[in-house]
Amino acid sequence: MTDTSFYRSNAIILKSEPLRSTSMRFIFHTEEFGRIIASLKGFFKNKAYITMPVSPGTEVELVFFNTRKNSMMMVKEINLLSVPRVKNFNHLASLQYFIEFMLNVTTDTLREHNAIYKLFISLKDLIVEVDDELSLLFATAYAHEIIALKILGFLSSPDECAVCGIKTPETYFLISDMSFCCRKCSQGKKNILISLEICSFISTLMKDNITPKRLRSLFSKIKLSNNQFHELQILLKHLTHGVFGHDFRSSKILSAKQ
Repeated sequence: MTDTSFYRSNAIILKSEPLRSTSMRFIFHTEEFGRIIASLKGFFKNKAYITMPVSPGTEVELVFFNTRKNSMMMVKEINLLSVPRVKNFNHLASLQYFIEFMLNVTTDTLREHNAIYKLFISLKDLIVEVDDELSLLFATAYAHEIIALKILGFLSSPDECAVCGIKTPETYFLISDMSFCCRKCSQGKKNILISLEICSFISTLMKDNITPKRLRSLFSKIKLSNNQFHELQILLKHLTHGVFGHDFRSSKILSAKQ
């Protein structure tokens, strides 16, 4: 980006908060440029903006420019594209969960920003189709995180050992290396034994596109039990903790009524 041009891009609002008495500060994940922090002067004086939804997950079209004074951009124009259709607490929790993920992974230098943008749009649409099937809703949220970690290069395939390269009937996750390995290579290191069902779930997601039909088919074939869902939660917690230095996971989705 140069400092004198205007830029236009679709964007997802990740965070919004008042800035002084009349302005609003935003964190956006833009489709074209990745994450930007921007302010909109006179937000609370403009009747068109006051009634506009600006909650996290809202999709907008932006026109913005660089102020040259600091890293914050200035919004020249913002137009509403879509608002997430959430029907209940669990829908909202699923969206908030992935928004927190995006707040931690998105930067202005992230090369995969377009893929992450599309992934959020996919999740936003899919949770409505999943509707009130809570177990499938969890599977949808976890599936999108797995795909995102794959896109960002933080998740290898569980089908073979990352250390020796052989295929193994028993798969372990090395906590220190954040990789999958065989029993022999896991010895003497802190690890978690990964069930065949979870391995199949992850490897299938890493190969195929996510659709409601594919998720339902995958979920009906693998039949994840409550214990295996818990196993998947623990695995993703270790992954996100290792990648980002802390566990950002929202307590909302984990404490949702089952």
